[in-house]
Amino acid sequence: MSDQVNPDETISARQNKQNTELEGILKTTSPRGWWAVGFVTIALTAVATWACVVSVPQTTKTAGVTNALVYSYQITAPASGKLLILDIHDAKVKENSEIGSITDSDGKLTKVISNKAGQVRALNAAQNQYLQLGDPILSVAVPAPADKPVEIITFVGASDAPFFPVGGKVDIQASDTQSGQRITTTATIIAVGQVPSTSETLDDVNGGVTGLTESWMKKSSGLPFPVFLETDDWPTGENGFNPFGGLIVEVTRTYDTVKPVERLFGGR
Repeated sequence: MSDQVNPDETISARQNKQNTELEGILKTTSPRGWWAVGFVTIALTAVATWACVVSVPQTTKTAGVTNALVYSYQITAPASGKLLILDIHDAKVKENSEIGSITDSDGKLTKVISNKAGQVRALNAAQNQYLQLGDPILSVAVPAPADKPVEIITFVGASDAPFFPVGGKVDIQASDTQSGQRITTTATIIAVGQVPSTSETLDDVNGGVTGLTESWMKKSSGLPFPVFLETDDWPTGENGFNPFGGLIVEVTRTYDTVKPVERLFGGR
């Protein structure tokens, strides 16, 4: 006669075994271990909550410049003849100051005068060079008026242009190269070009800043679309400085916010 197994006794035996194993785990786990388990559980819960609740800003950054076409002027030859340039102290010129002279073929002397104070951005003519009337001599950056918005221009590629709608806001950071003073402000997008600009245009608006044109061209894959900005405010005095034309600034555009969990599971 074969032995018959009672199903109820088998289930009961399994439950007893599981209870015994659980009791063993509970007895062998130290209080410190339980603290660790609790800490990990709380941490995972906090991370999961953060991923579902917190919104992370989506931004794009680019270099901008205070528009040198607006905040600069050219000192040109007042007559035809040979140029003599005087020493320019610390690459600055004073208002109504003499910076050189032109000697014509008859030996008559014509002074070259700087009508505005500013910083020399580029020397467009050489000592003793023969110039025609109106030829450029110096490119001078002048300070932006303190009572008006500062005009800034940047260039972006076709893929980034939609992130810069007219009326949108951007964050601006800039530093004064002489004092080291740093400012943070905001600006409004007032216009976006519909056709890409040429490298010559980029050179004109940046006032000859070394490497900036190349950087814009590379980042935009050779098709730089102009974005025109006006600052909402520009700190001056002890808390800021008065910018000159051709000052490089950092432009940050926040175009969206997204929760980390959305990115994890293929959201926006």
